[in-house]
Amino acid sequence: MFACSIAAAVVAGNFPSAALGQPLPVPPPAHARAATFQTRVATERDDQSYRPGDPVKFLVRITADNEPVIGARVRYELTGGKSQGGKNTGVIPRAGVLVIDGGTLPSDGLMRCGVEYERDGRTYRGSVTAGRATETSSANVQVVVAPDHPDWTYRLGERVKFNVQVTSNQRPLPGASVRYTVGPEMLVAEEKSAVTEANGTLVIDGGTMHAPGFIRCIVTHPREGRLVRGLATAAFDPGRINPTQTEAPDFDEFWQRSKAALAKIPLDARLTPIAAASNAKVDSYYVSFRNVGVSPGASPTRIYGVLCEPKGPGPFPALLHLPGAGVKGYRGGQRELAEAGIITLDLSIHGIPIDLPTELYDELRGGAFKDYYRYNLDDRELYYYWRVYLGCVRANDFLVSRPKYDGRHLAASGRSQGGQLSIVTAVLDPRVTCIAANHPAYSDVTGYLRGRAGGWPHLFRENDRTGLEAKLATTRYYDTVNFAKRLTVPGHYSWGYNDEVCPPTSTFAAYNVITAPKTLTLTLELGHTLGVEQQALINRWLIEALTAGK
Repeated sequence: MFACSIAAAVVAGNFPSAALGQPLPVPPPAHARAATFQTRVATERDDQSYRPGDPVKFLVRITADNEPVIGARVRYELTGGKSQGGKNTGVIPRAGVLVIDGGTLPSDGLMRCGVEYERDGRTYRGSVTAGRATETSSANVQVVVAPDHPDWTYRLGERVKFNVQVTSNQRPLPGASVRYTVGPEMLVAEEKSAVTEANGTLVIDGGTMHAPGFIRCIVTHPREGRLVRGLATAAFDPGRINPTQTEAPDFDEFWQRSKAALAKIPLDARLTPIAAASNAKVDSYYVSFRNVGVSPGASPTRIYGVLCEPKGPGPFPALLHLPGAGVKGYRGGQRELAEAGIITLDLSIHGIPIDLPTELYDELRGGAFKDYYRYNLDDRELYYYWRVYLGCVRANDFLVSRPKYDGRHLAASGRSQGGQLSIVTAVLDPRVTCIAANHPAYSDVTGYLRGRAGGWPHLFRENDRTGLEAKLATTRYYDTVNFAKRLTVPGHYSWGYNDEVCPPTSTFAAYNVITAPKTLTLTLELGHTLGVEQQALINRWLIEALTAGK
């Protein structure tokens, strides 16, 4: 990973991660990669402090998933030094670091180096300012961890080494004390200590696995009263991770009966224009419509969302955008996709209005709706997600009722809980024609009971086994895995290996059972987030899928 030599800190292990069932008959399709690119600029001095007349040199690194991009061509501009304005060019050499000579620090005591790197139509920028020496400075300290394979992926029985670098203002920090754990992701591991070598680096031997899964290395460095943290996660034959979850024998019957109950309830849609969220291309509305009650036979409830509808006669395809976990208000909706000619509905799942003061949602999040995903987990018909899953179908009832809907193209998309709901909706509602699910939650939640990571919301991670059998029985009707195997429509999926909320063991368990056409984009370095590049890629995929054949 690093151009300089790396000394070793020793920790080793062999991890027999649980493997359930037989291997899949064939590996899944090859995965696309969406690397995380960064432009890193530092001064030659750790504290960035210089006096007028001192020579200044800038160090430039371009990285993809923390690996150097050799040969990358960059543009840079120096201000305050020997070159005033004007762009210069340079190329990252084999050593991985481009050295830019800034000349001497001017009398005003400031010199800035700004660097740009273009890749796939995007510009990645970085900059640093060399300044007059001061008595105090606050360093930007980072802990960077990466496996020794560029693709972060290993064969069973192959050992992984984690390369660690601690930097201060993007310069290696020698003698830095660190503490680290290494072991199967999300499981408890022994914490150990080490010190970086003179070049600010060390190597941690992460051991291996003999069954498909992931090993994670987490490193922390104490700095000014806080812990600076970095991590990386190595994959071992992830395409053959099988679910631990089992299936209820009456799974299909249960959901057919539940949908029949929903169908008896009138839609009763209500719309209120949102002038502040509308523009020359899009009309926006607060909407609500009726849904099932909190249990079969209970009084109907209402469900709320934001509709964004393109101006013009149409017809237009439609997209249901499903929310991540939590409780919040809504304002603008999915206007970007609506401006691209797609009717969008941004759905809230909790059955409360979405235009209330922010303070109220903060109170609800920590009060009435705290841990809502555990409510009545011991009863399949009283469980919180029963009304939520059916509410997603009801949202589609509303979308397809819109006069401008084209009657042919309907997508579901979301991340985390929204990814979970996208998969669920596509199975419960045959009108859905494609989905985009990012790090889908509630996937293989039983993993912890079999000695490996389970999906959010980590229902069985703790040792509390009260009412375990009844809770397990309920999850068989709601686990994303049991919906994923029933998918019939094309889907785009994405996540990163460093996700600590929806761990990749769980998301691969769901992805690997999908037999419908599927595309997986991996951005290895990502945790539980979605970058600008990833969102743009997903939007392009959705637009193409929804406009196919038009």
